[in-house]
Amino acid sequence: MTPAEQIKSIRASTGLSQAKFAETFGIQSRTLERWESGVRNPPPYVINLLRIAVENTMHPADLEEDHDQADHHSGNR
Repeated sequence: MTPAEQIKSIRASTGLSQAKFAETFGIQSRTLERWESGVRNPPPYVINLLRIAVENTMHPADLEEDHDQADHHSGNR
């Protein structure tokens, strides 16, 4: 699997858009776009860190709960 495919797969497992994934993990959106398109390759340690972070901290239900709370606090409900 190429680095681009690995990054796409990791992000896809979260169900997040590129923008939200980048924001969540402190990555510039343009950088993530370049990684996923294969224009640039992320350092191997970044792929490993993202995989570990997603596997150990990101759960779809938690993401929805966080999103719902943010909407509630911002008056978007």
